[in-house]
Amino acid sequence: MEPQLLDLREERCPRALLLAKRHVMTLSQDEVAKIYVIEHGSLKDIERYLQSSGYDYQKVAFDDYWSIENIARPCPKV
Repeated sequence: MEPQLLDLREERCPRALLLAKRHVMTLSQDEVAKIYVIEHGSLKDIERYLQSSGYDYQKVAFDDYWSIENIARPCPKV
């Protein structure tokens, strides 16, 4: 399945964080997302949100931006 891409390289916080939250909240249990960010503050805020909300993800650094990849919804607790 192709990741749901959200390109936030033109956005800055707090808008980048708000858009990222909305994006990952729409994921179904079998979908994954990928988010591109250029601003270090946005990266840290989005990572903090994902960690505190239980999302799994991987961060990849490129020359001029970061990609937060394989963002997966946390499994529901039983």
